[in-house]
Amino acid sequence: IIAGPAQAGWFDDAVSWVGGAVESAVDWVEDAVGWVDNNIIDPVEDAFGTVWSYTAYLEVVEDTMTDVGYSSSGGASFSLPTTAAGSSGTLKVMTYNVHGFPEVLQGISDSQARSVSSLLESWDFDIVGLQEDWVINGPLMSNLSTSTYPGRTYHYGGTMTSFGDGLVTIASGAIDPNQAQRIQFNLCDGTLEEFIRGDITSPDCATEKGFTIAEVHLASDLSVHVYNTHFNTGSVYNVNQESLNQIANKINTYSIGKPVVLMGDFNMWLTDPTMADQFSEFTAKTGLTWSCEDLNSCDGRIDLIAYRGSEQFDFTTLSEATIDDNGISDHAPRAATLHWVNNGFGNYDSNLSVSFKGIHGDYFVSEGNGGGAVNANRSAIGSYETFTLNATTNAENCMVSGDEVNIKSSDGYYWSAQSSGELDGDRTALGSWEKFRLINHTDASGCLRGGDSISLMSTAHGKFVVAENYGSANANRTAIGSYEKIEVVVHGTSGRNWSNVAGYLEQVSIAADGSAWGVDSSDAIYRRDGSSWTSIPGYLKQISVGSAIEVWGVNSADYIYRWNGSSWENIPGRLKHVSVAADGTVWGVNASDNIYRWNGSNWTQISGGLKQISVGSANEIWGINADNQVYQWNGSRWTQVTGTFIQLDVAADGTVWGVDRDYQLYVRSNNSWQQVSGTLKQISVGSGNKVWGIDRSDAIYSRNF
Repeated sequence: IIAGPAQAGWFDDAVSWVGGAVESAVDWVEDAVGWVDNNIIDPVEDAFGTVWSYTAYLEVVEDTMTDVGYSSSGGASFSLPTTAAGSSGTLKVMTYNVHGFPEVLQGISDSQARSVSSLLESWDFDIVGLQEDWVINGPLMSNLSTSTYPGRTYHYGGTMTSFGDGLVTIASGAIDPNQAQRIQFNLCDGTLEEFIRGDITSPDCATEKGFTIAEVHLASDLSVHVYNTHFNTGSVYNVNQESLNQIANKINTYSIGKPVVLMGDFNMWLTDPTMADQFSEFTAKTGLTWSCEDLNSCDGRIDLIAYRGSEQFDFTTLSEATIDDNGISDHAPRAATLHWVNNGFGNYDSNLSVSFKGIHGDYFVSEGNGGGAVNANRSAIGSYETFTLNATTNAENCMVSGDEVNIKSSDGYYWSAQSSGELDGDRTALGSWEKFRLINHTDASGCLRGGDSISLMSTAHGKFVVAENYGSANANRTAIGSYEKIEVVVHGTSGRNWSNVAGYLEQVSIAADGSAWGVDSSDAIYRRDGSSWTSIPGYLKQISVGSAIEVWGVNSADYIYRWNGSSWENIPGRLKHVSVAADGTVWGVNASDNIYRWNGSNWTQISGGLKQISVGSANEIWGINADNQVYQWNGSRWTQVTGTFIQLDVAADGTVWGVDRDYQLYVRSNNSWQQVSGTLKQISVGSGNKVWGIDRSDAIYSRNF
């Protein structure tokens, strides 16, 4: 993968240095021609037999030397949309090979590229994938407005002796160009020398042909992974197959659960039997549909568009068309209009784990965790100051100004506005007095986010919630002032992918058989029995559950204990962290990060140093060292795995999840880490479909599968 252009900086600096260091472009060209003559032409003089060949090669080298590295394609500053998608809509997409070779290789001129730019602006598509933008990116972007195409990926011009990949994606939605990915194909066919001599039709190995991935954000809850590609020419089946495999593998790991649009110049025909079989295998792997197949109109074209939807958004093809570019390129642009339907529109039972901070800097609290009054007098967030904000919303977990909400403590008590103007947190059921209207002062139309300033109006009597200057809270104000504005703190993870589990814990452990234990911030121990937590005698700072009969833990003094079904048995030794698997395998680490394995009667030290360890089985042992580096035990030694995490967990089936320093979540898939929605401070993995965790407010969540 060629990293997104943080590298652009060095090239910009180099261009600035050249601009200041040379007296004139003429002097630079004279020097460059001399360098080319000595270092390029002389060594290849035997390769070409005509003056035209020399001239062509020189012009190609000049173009590649003056357009290298990453450069901006313009566009607007990246900013995520705040408005959710509606119930349905259309997405206009286009793939366009612009034939942007150097002119000596029959490419279009800068003037023609500017004409194409004007056409692109007038066509006003939602997403455009451009190919063969080798040496014309400046003119090609010159007439695009940021209102029509605010989202644009960087242009990659290759090295001093190559063209780059020629791929740029532009869109009406937001694109973070620094997050875009570029992947070069493993195989290519055809050199520049062979092309100039006329031996082949395209110098693919003189380029970095491959594919790019850009996430186009069209709404707060609708983003599309756009794959833009340009395949090798020559109908070389094994080269095509490897390229398809690379894209399929990326889609099936990086784009899990996301809508996908794939477009480009495939140099493959659905009418060719072998290629049709390759395409069929590819779409079966990825779940993609060719837009032309939807309409039975594929014919013999090589410029193709494919798509797939997601759980929330269904996609179908409404129409396809060939666009007239006045014959500028040797490929006419190909467009498709996709129709999408939002399956979740108006149907989401959304919930956010939140805290509320008043004007004085103190947090709202349900006294006794519910059952009493609501005040606004706490200096820090704990379980009593953490609530679930609930609403029925048009988009997943997207609460907007005007939504009707209710607020519930972890013990299940709802806030209630009293007719007297008081605010209580003692209701066990929802009625009209337990409902409030959300008013977002920070974003009048976008989704509620952490840090937003809001007000809450009772739907029963129209009065606003207020944080009084003496620490109480009421619902008795007729207008909004500074005391009626509340800052929202959003915790953890929520929405369709995660469900909040009642209670608060410092750490939780889940086994493949569904056994769940945890410890709270006071080291009290709890076991999940059905839908509630049962207090277990004793105190532990950390607990590990391999199964219903394999439960181990360590206390604040690092003493080790094992549950025998009715009480805790002390195990010899001292550990700061212990992990047990369903098969009875137990490993641990002590205060000095020394590693130990339990042999049934005592501990055997294992080479290495880890601060945290996780055991899924005798063959699945992972850990993290003091530098947050990840290691896996191969049976005889530790092997480092890419990635850095503050905590990880492995299951018996080999499922591994990790939490990074920003509390982002990752799961191991096909030897790479794939980010998962949500944030947690601790994760526990019982199996591939049993994942629990704790957020920074100690709220408990289980993953929905």
